This record gives sequence, structure tokens and C-alpha cells, in this order.
Amino acid sequence: MTDSIEEIKRKIDIVEFISEYLPLKKMGRNFAAKCPFHQETKPSFMISPDRQIFRCFGCEAAGDIFAFLEKKEGLSFPEALEVLAKRAGVTLERFEPRKKSEREKLLTITNWATKLFHHLLTKHGLGKRARAYLEKRGINEKSVVDFGLGYAPKSGELLSKFLESKSFQQADVASSGLLVSRARGGYFDRFRDRIIFPIKDVKGQVAGFSGRLIELGGEKFPETEPKYLNSPETPIFQKGFLLYGLDLAKEAIREKKIAVLVEGEFDVISSHQAQVKNVVAVKGTSLTREQIGLVSRFAENIAICFDTDIAGDAAARRGIELAEQAGMNIKVIQTAGFKDPDEMIKSSAQKWQDAVEKAVPVYDWLIDSALHRFDKTTAEGKKKIGQELLPIFSRISDDLVKAHYLQKLAAKLSLAEEVLWKALTKTSIKNLVFEEVLVEKDKRSDFKRDKLSFLCERFLALLLQGWEFCDRRDFWPQPSDFSPGPLKKIFENIIISPLAKGPKEKKEFELGQFSKALPEDIIPLVDRLILTDLGDVLEDKDKFQAELQKRSKEIREQGLKKELTRLSLAIRESEKEKNKEKLSLLQKEFGQILEELGKISRS
Repeated sequence: MTDSIEEIKRKIDIVEFISEYLPLKKMGRNFAAKCPFHQETKPSFMISPDRQIFRCFGCEAAGDIFAFLEKKEGLSFPEALEVLAKRAGVTLERFEPRKKSEREKLLTITNWATKLFHHLLTKHGLGKRARAYLEKRGINEKSVVDFGLGYAPKSGELLSKFLESKSFQQADVASSGLLVSRARGGYFDRFRDRIIFPIKDVKGQVAGFSGRLIELGGEKFPETEPKYLNSPETPIFQKGFLLYGLDLAKEAIREKKIAVLVEGEFDVISSHQAQVKNVVAVKGTSLTREQIGLVSRFAENIAICFDTDIAGDAAARRGIELAEQAGMNIKVIQTAGFKDPDEMIKSSAQKWQDAVEKAVPVYDWLIDSALHRFDKTTAEGKKKIGQELLPIFSRISDDLVKAHYLQKLAAKLSLAEEVLWKALTKTSIKNLVFEEVLVEKDKRSDFKRDKLSFLCERFLALLLQGWEFCDRRDFWPQPSDFSPGPLKKIFENIIISPLAKGPKEKKEFELGQFSKALPEDIIPLVDRLILTDLGDVLEDKDKFQAELQKRSKEIREQGLKKELTRLSLAIRESEKEKNKEKLSLLQKEFGQILEELGKISRS
């Protein structure tokens, strides 16, 4: 059967096939179109003739010619296979349906659970108390349906018995996070007597759940009982990789060009009812790289409205820094007099709409917050303001933005700018150590899309799409400039390929063969790089070389900064050990790298 599939792919060109459905425009080596699977104004649907694949960078639809036909015509794989085999003149001997993957099985379980919870809330007598609670919270029937809200009853076995009737094994249901194992054997339902919020991925598939206690008539609950209970980490649910409500908000985010980030589910639902629909919940204040990556698919701007004081919340500040490093523009929504958006909306939907409209740039907000809490006229007050703000400003990646806010802070404190720049330099060395510690702690993902990852992606996309223009490699970065992971593996494979050897050998480079020779786990990333929209860079060789050289320089800068981080840690240790000889050598090396970094920045 595999041979038949490959034969069909050889006989039917994906570009020619998709062109029968969509008008295509040539863009470098690829073709672009407006995605047929979601509404958009600018083309984000890319097709690679070299790899015979497509990908939409808006809705994330991707795959080969079979995947396109399945999604466009609503066919199953066997049906698409039959249609394409007939077109290609390929005779199919037999077909065995593909077994459902573990992920598909778990998603089917969560889907059935969502249906049961929703039925119990909306149609069953058991949900009467839950319905009364939601009504008390101001949640209307449309929101209950739109967000798929549900109710998990007090019984510890209703869900498990329901899913057992659907032929699911309890072990599989437990793997989805819906059951908890008993000490004496067996299982019981994780969610009991709670309002259920299905947490969906960007495609609208239920990955997990959040359950909230029902508070009516002054009920008291044990302190050990959490108000909100979330699904545990499972193969399909990682809290830091999801944003509540994104499946419903993504089009509004794209339209408004900004995503509003709040903490909880009720904030999101109430905001939708107040006609502010570009809202998603982080489920806390710990905004992650992966969540920033999700938002950046739809907008470059975010507005944060967390219940806690952002200035005093380390997790919130870290999220702001990550968003800024990813090139996001960040604002803060102020809800003075209200504990959260939900409470403000209950008072007045118009107040919330106005607050969102009047969101202020985050660094302006941080300055105003510090000036409000500390006395800027005293030396002690100025010291506290500096201790709070300078560590944040030191990690602003854009030098112009950093200079603007240092100038503003100096004026507010009636200080010379040089004083703040000197203090900032001292803070920066400490931050190099701090950031290295954070990197060591943040190992949730093999692939972290921070600024360096973004630059490396762009550089590799240029190489893979514009390889015919690659006449020089003397300015390329070193593999050591790349963080360990799939991007570095791809670059290392490029270095040993004909592409990196010379004009004659370069002619032997073939993109499809290069991809096939790579480890299977990084091929999807290579496909994404091949399909990345590079604009008009590939239309002119000089423009291509300038862009490639620019990205190479930026990667080298990041590599040197990474080396400075390593050295600052070593310097800190040498100072503790009072090893003067080693300290002197390290400081000399630190200075040399700073000098090299300065030369690159000035070039």
C-alpha cells in the first residue's frame, strides 16, 4: 500500500492539483494562496513543489496531497486515496485503515466526556444547581453552548461507567487525565461536583479540563479542596502549551491585531458577552514561550490584564520579558477598583471595552506603578524604583526602546541619564547569570522559540529556499552559535551537504533528498522552514545575500551573548573561590568577547 501512495504522489503534482481549487502566486521556490480552510486577507497558505507539501501559517493546516483533499472535500483517508488513485491511474490492491494513534484515542475520550458533561449541565436534573450557579455569575445560555460548559456530578463513577459503555478501557481514560487510580486498585472520576470548562487547542479539540467548585448560599469547602482543579499533564494536555478560548478568539485576534490576555475562564466568557472577543486566558500569570508562540500566529500585539500586581509578580514579569524578546508589543489593561475583568464587566460592559481600548504600553505602566508606590523625591525611594525597574529594562532587547525608557525614567527621577546607564550596566551582568539559571530550569520543551530560535529559523529558511544563491559561506554562523536542538541538527546537516561545499558541488544539492536523509523527528520542522514566507527576498540575489548576512550577524551576536552568560557564571564562581589567577583570565576573555560583540554591532 505504501508503494501505491508514493506512486500517486509521483504522478500527481501538488501544485497543479491545488491550483484547480485556488489561484496560486509564485513566491520564490514556493507558491502562495489565501487559505481555503479559514478566512484571511493576506495569503498564508504555502505550497512547496520540492517537498510536495502544503502548510497554512494561519490555521496550521498542513500535509501532503491526501491531507489537502481530505480536508477540502471532507473525505476520509480511504476515500481520498481512492479518488487520487483513479486520477493517477494507480490500481489499489487492498487497503487497511490506519490504526488510531494514542493521541486520537485520547482526544476521542475527551470529546465524549465533554458531551456528557454538557448534557448533564443543560439537560439533566443533576445539573440544576450548576445552572443556578452560572446564572448567578451572569453566564448566558449562548456562552454555555459556545464554550461547551458542563457539569461533573458528585458521583465518582458516572463518567467512568459512561465511557466504559463506549468501549473505552479505564486505563486509557486515566491516561486522558479524567480518572484517578485508587490506592486499593480501580479508578474514580477526577472531577466531581464541579462546573467543567473544556480546554481546547487552537483547532478546537478538547485537550483537557478545568473544574470549578460551585459556591451557592454561603457553602463552605475544605481548605484542602482547590477552587479550580485542572487536568494533569497528559500526552494531549500541557497547560503551558494552551490558551483557554483561543479556538473561539483567533479570528477576532487576527481582525483586531491584538490579543487580550486574562487569567481565568470567567474573564474570557464575560468578555465575549461584553462583545470583546479577542480574549484568551493564560490560566494564571506564568505566560510561557509556547503560549506566546500561539498568540504570535495571529497578532504581534498583546494586552495583559492579570488579577495580581504585574510589577510585583515575578512570573508575570518573566512572561513580559519573553513576549518582548519574541518581538511582541505589550500593553497593560487597567481595572482600577475591580479585582478582575469579570467583576468590571458585571459592573459595566462599557467600562471593560473602554479599559481595553485605553491599554497603556507595559513599560510606561511599570514606571507609573513604581512612582505611585515609592517616593521619588527621596534617595531611598529612587533606590527602590531603580531596583524594581532596571532589571526589567536591562532585558529589553531593542536598544532604541531601552534608551527611550531610561530617558523617561531619568526625567521622572530628576537624575542624569548617565547615572541610570551606569546602574543598568551593573544590573545587566547580574541578569546574565539570572537568565542562565532560568534557561536551566525551563526544560519543558525541546524546542524553545525565543529570539535566537526565531533568527535561526529565518537563516535556515533562507538557506533551504535560496540555496541556488548561496555562493559564499565565509560569514555563516558557527554551529556553536545555535542552541542544542532540532535547528542545530538541521544546520549541521546543511554544513556537510553539497550546499556548503562550493559552486560545482552545490549543483548536486536536492531539497527533497536532503529532507529524506534527516532524522524523522525534525522533518516537520524542515517542511515548515521550506514553506516559510520570505517575501521578495528570493527575487534578487543581492537582496538575498544581504538578508542572509544580516541574519548570520544577528545569530553570531546572540551566540556571543550566550558565551558572556557562561563566563559571567564562571566569574561569579571564581569570585566565591577567591581564585585570582582564574578570575583574571576569565575577565580578560569576557572583555575580548565584549569587544568582538561591539565590532559586530558596529559593522
